Amino acid sequence: MIRVFAIIVAVALYIWFVIDVLQTQKSGVRNLPRSVWLLIVVVLPLLGGLIWLLGGRPRSVKKRKAPTS
Repeated sequence: MIRVFAIIVAVALYIWFVIDVLQTQKSGVRNLPRSVWLLIVVVLPLLGGLIWLLGGRPRSVKKRKAPTS
């Protein structure tokens, strides 16, 4: 049962990585073109997705509060 759960989680992560690469705007991708990132994620399913998260995904832009005087 644990093996089945692990496989389901791995497939869900793989699908999420692929969709995340496809939905990211071309201008926001870091280090490599988006098509190369997609190839990496498809060829190296989980490892490529983790590399995408660390090296290719755009950094989140945090909104700062304006200082109040």
